[in-house]
Amino acid sequence: MLKNPLLKTGLWIAFGAVVSLTAVSDMSQLQTNRLPATAFEGCRLGGTEHARSNGMGARLSASESEALLVAYYQGFSLGERLKSRFDDVLAQKTPTRKLYSSDTYAQLMVLRDRQEARIDALVEYFEVELQNSITRSQGQISIRELMDRVSGIEAELNAHAKEMGYPKTASLAYSVIIEDLEASVNQYAECLAQRSVSNLFPLSSQVASGSSSRIEKFKREGLFADVARETRAAELTIGTQASTAPERVEENEVLEQSKSMQQDLSEIFGANRVVNENSIRPGVDARGNVTGNGFPTNAWAFTFDDGPGKNTPLVLDHLQDLGIKATFFVLAKNLQGPVLRAHALRAQAEGHAMASHSYTHANMPKVGPATQRREIRDAAVDFRNRFGFRPKFYRLPYGAGMSIRSIRAQIANEGMIHVFWNVDTLDWQDRNPVSIVERAKTQINQLRRGVILFHDVHDQTVIASKKLMEFMKAPSKGTRFVTIPEIVDELNGVSTPIPAPTATATTVAPAPVRYSDW
Repeated sequence: MLKNPLLKTGLWIAFGAVVSLTAVSDMSQLQTNRLPATAFEGCRLGGTEHARSNGMGARLSASESEALLVAYYQGFSLGERLKSRFDDVLAQKTPTRKLYSSDTYAQLMVLRDRQEARIDALVEYFEVELQNSITRSQGQISIRELMDRVSGIEAELNAHAKEMGYPKTASLAYSVIIEDLEASVNQYAECLAQRSVSNLFPLSSQVASGSSSRIEKFKREGLFADVARETRAAELTIGTQASTAPERVEENEVLEQSKSMQQDLSEIFGANRVVNENSIRPGVDARGNVTGNGFPTNAWAFTFDDGPGKNTPLVLDHLQDLGIKATFFVLAKNLQGPVLRAHALRAQAEGHAMASHSYTHANMPKVGPATQRREIRDAAVDFRNRFGFRPKFYRLPYGAGMSIRSIRAQIANEGMIHVFWNVDTLDWQDRNPVSIVERAKTQINQLRRGVILFHDVHDQTVIASKKLMEFMKAPSKGTRFVTIPEIVDELNGVSTPIPAPTATATTVAPAPVRYSDW
C-alpha cells in the first residue's frame, strides 16, 4: 500500500503551497501568462490530440488506479524478463522463422497489448485531474503550474516504486507515465499557441526536451544496469514462486493468451512459408503480406508505427540529416488534431511513405466486425482525407489477426497490402537505446535484408533509430534504404532498383543530435 496518501486523497492538496510560493516568487511573470477565458476551451489534455481508446482511466477510483499501477509494474517486469529471453535466443543465431514464431515472442506481443491498455488508463486518470485544474481555473492556470503538478505526480510515483519488489524496475516503468503526461501538457500548450494565444508561457521546447533528458539521466545514474540486475534476480526468484503469486499469475495469463498469437506468427514465419515476395498484391495469401525476407540483399526499409507523436519531428530531422526515406504507419486517431497532423503532413512533404496502422490501435481478433471496419475501412477514409490518397499498405496492431481470413480479407478489400517485419527492435519495452541498437544489429547482420520495426512515439527510439541508421549508412555496409512502396514496385517489376552507395560514394554528414553521444 502507498505510504504517501496523495493518490488516495487527491493529488493536488499537497501541492497548493508549492504553487502558491511559485506564484508569489514569480507573480509578475505568471500574471502575463494568464489566458483569455475562452482561449482554453478548444484545447484539452487527453483530447483529440492524445485520445485514449476506451475512457477507462476517467472512471478509475484512487484505489483502482493504485492496483493498476502495481499490475503495470508487474507487466513491465515480465516484459524485461521476456526481452532478456528473446536476446538470449537471438544470441544463439536462431533462424528468424523460429525466433519470431517462438512462445517468447508471442508472449511479448500479447504483453504489449495488455500494457498499452494499462498505460492508457493510468495516463488518462492523471490527465483528468490536470484537466479539472484547467477547467476550475477557467484556463487561468499557467503551463508552468501544470508542469509543477506533473512533477508532483512523478515524486509520488517514485515513492510508490520504492515499495515494489524490484524498485529500480518500477521506477523505469513509471517514468513512461510522466513522459506521456509531459507530452499532453506540451500538446495543450501547442494547441493554445495555434489558437493565437499570445500570452502563452513559452514552455513548449522545455517540455519536449524533458523526457529525452530523462533517458540520459537514466544512463548517467546506471538505472539501466540496475534494472538488468533486478531482471536476472527476478528470473531466478519468480520461477520458484507459487502459481498464485501475482507475478506468476501475470505470466501464466500472458502465456495462455499467446497461443492464438503464436498461430499468427506461425502463419507468417512457419517453416513452409513462402518467402519469394514477387507478384505482391492485396490478398489473404502469402503474396498479400510483406515481411522483408524476400527483399534483395542489403535492401532495408525503416518503418515507424503508432505516430504521429511528440517525437516524430525529431525522427524526421534525423532522417533528413542522413538522407534516408522511411515508411510511417500512422494511427488515424492521431490525425484528428492540428499539432500531430502537422507532423504527419511534414513527413509526407519530405518524401516519406505514409501507410495505415488502423484507427485506434485495437487488437483486431478481440473486437467485433463493426470495430474492425472502423479500424480498417474508416481509417483508410480518414487517411485519404488527410493525405489526399487512399493507403496502399496496412499494418495490423501487434501483427494480430494475420491467420484470420476475415480480417485479412477486409484489408485486401480496401486495396491494401499487409506489411509485417523481420527485425523487431522491441523499442516499446526496452528503454535503453544501446541495447535496442545492438538487438537490431544482430538481426540485421544475420538477415541482410528486410523490414525494421520502430515506434516514433518513444523517446529511446529517437536516439536508437539515429544510431542504427548511422551504422547502416556506412558505405562499407552497402545498405540500400527503401520505402515499402518502392521495394514492392521493384519486386513486382514496376520499377528498376536504385544501386546502393559504394565505398567511394559521398555520404551526408549527420547533424548533431539533441541528445548526448550514446
